[in-house]
Amino acid sequence: SDFFGEAITFVNDIDESLITSIDKSIQIPCSNQNAAAQHDIAKAVESFDGMALCIVSRGASNLHTGNDGDGPDAKAMHSSAMTWSELLRCASVWNDGNGQITSPMLAVAAVAPLLAQGGKDYVHRIDKLLSATQSPTPGTPPSLWKVANYAASFRDAFISGTDDDVATPLLTPRERFHLHALSMLIQNNHRCAMGAYLRLLELYPGDLLGLSLALDVAYSLGDGEAARAAATNVSTYWSERDGGTLRLHPAQSGQTLASSLVAVGLSSSSALSRAATAETLVEMALSRDPDGAGGTSVWALSNIL
Repeated sequence: SDFFGEAITFVNDIDESLITSIDKSIQIPCSNQNAAAQHDIAKAVESFDGMALCIVSRGASNLHTGNDGDGPDAKAMHSSAMTWSELLRCASVWNDGNGQITSPMLAVAAVAPLLAQGGKDYVHRIDKLLSATQSPTPGTPPSLWKVANYAASFRDAFISGTDDDVATPLLTPRERFHLHALSMLIQNNHRCAMGAYLRLLELYPGDLLGLSLALDVAYSLGDGEAARAAATNVSTYWSERDGGTLRLHPAQSGQTLASSLVAVGLSSSSALSRAATAETLVEMALSRDPDGAGGTSVWALSNIL
């Protein structure tokens, strides 16, 4: 699982004859190459965690300090780029379309924020820039568009059992919601992607990556009410895990980041009562972790003011 306790699926060397899809138009590319032993899952999860923290906190928290861990806690400006670079390398290895391996959530973290904020033309532009770079490893530079499409092709994939009538989804329900939203973003259909994220947050309110992406899509659409809906879908969940009204339990990982993201969503609404609640959440988040929650808290405060 990742830093926030959510599952990440890694598919290693699955027989292509056992993989089926509800949508027969989806062709899942597989080959007979067995490269699973060459890929480090622990390193991939670490790169995912670093980027997820970077996305959720808007660059304020990640696993790189920019100076090898020495010196003050303040993060260097280039540390977010380092985090994304590591994840992109892992995502392209696991989702290159040339083997019987995949980990779609790596592609989601690497590409979905770009599609949510800039659309597919922006991703094509980045791919053009990447194609002109020199890769530190042999082979062609990674393609965000190729990685995203390959990962999205597993959205409705099932694994056939010994009994032809029994089939098991290849991915978890949460991952399938993420891939549905990713496939919509690939088509520049932000409105349908917003619906997928809202449903995801109803069923998995602890998914901070999903909340962050939902807010990105809502702002791309200029839909403050959608941002508010995303926040209200998860607010009770995080309030209870912060000890509830009586504060009977200690806060869990990501609590401060969750509070500031919920504040962003609530502050997007025109209702004054929502703004007051958002301001309270921002003050609490900044008192607990001004460095980690600083970016999203400033975002919320700019909406409030």
